[in-house]
Amino acid sequence: MDVLEASLGLGLLDALEPGPVTLGELAARHRLVPVRLYKLLDCLESLGLVRREQPTDALESARYQAVPGLRAAAQAVLGPQSLEKDRERYAWHELHGQLPQVLRGERSMPPPPSTGLRAPPSRWRASRPAWPRACPHPGDVPRPPRPALGARRPRARRRRG
Repeated sequence: MDVLEASLGLGLLDALEPGPVTLGELAARHRLVPVRLYKLLDCLESLGLVRREQPTDALESARYQAVPGLRAAAQAVLGPQSLEKDRERYAWHELHGQLPQVLRGERSMPPPPSTGLRAPPSRWRASRPAWPRACPHPGDVPRPPRPALGARRPRARRRRG
């Protein structure tokens, strides 16, 4: 969301939607650092929101164009009339890294303090879908242990020839 919100706020989506524009032109027009702008545009490209053509290895020559309707969609979701504007009132950080549990109904968002709503009881859980007997439920599949933070991966040994 931040990448899209920054792109909208900086006016990049206005420049990208009409037609291809080079990274160098965008950086100069909006007074941005080309390498950092490249990373932002790379993120938008990985989300499928812009297309890139890069005829040479020079970053400034890369040409970008937004997919049709991107600016209007971003404005609808992130603009001043958007319902998404109140999203910062919620404690989203509590769900970071918990998407599988959220999708299974094991975790949920606590309500913002200003609403007066109560959080759902801890015993609440979404009903599990009926899965075919031959397929284990995703929550029942054992996972390999995760390496400890900072642990190094074992390296493959190189053969000396």
